[in-house]
Amino acid sequence: MDYGCKAESGLQLLARLSSRPDIHGLDEKLFSGGLHFGDVVEITGDIGSGKTLLITQLLAKCLLPKSMFEIDIGGLGAGAIIINSDHHFQLLKLVSIMESTLLKIRKPKSNNSEENQQLDSSTIEKIIKTALANLIVLNCYDRVQLLVTFHSLDNILSSNKNISLIVVDSLSAFNWQDIVISGIHKMDFT
Repeated sequence: MDYGCKAESGLQLLARLSSRPDIHGLDEKLFSGGLHFGDVVEITGDIGSGKTLLITQLLAKCLLPKSMFEIDIGGLGAGAIIINSDHHFQLLKLVSIMESTLLKIRKPKSNNSEENQQLDSSTIEKIIKTALANLIVLNCYDRVQLLVTFHSLDNILSSNKNISLIVVDSLSAFNWQDIVISGIHKMDFT
């Protein structure tokens, strides 16, 4: 008989007991089976192929609420963290994507009007501000900051139950610093 004891950390206990918003419907075309908690996805491609744009679009879907002001928005209403080490992520681009998404939405018919109306600018602004309140941007300018940021994620996640998505743009940002410091010399044979 195995009498081994399995222990879990406080963070693992909190993760098991707390519920976070579901991101299963983040993108049905890319993730046909849906994303589940704990899934890791790597997005790769050539320089300029649109990786950061794709990440920004996924963040917009994640952050926008499901509904607000009795309007079905279609977002996921989840929080997100972006660890910005390549510094290609632009908050203004995220806001622009959210705004274009919201401009396509029509308010339900009211008693006074016979057709659906576009959202007004003040409603769009309120929705975007609410969505951006659920975003944490962590800028890293060197490999030490990146490592410290990874270590601080436990505290950030345990104090913020709304976060369901963590994006790192990009893991290889300080690769050359690591190579120089470690004294490893390598050649890329492609």
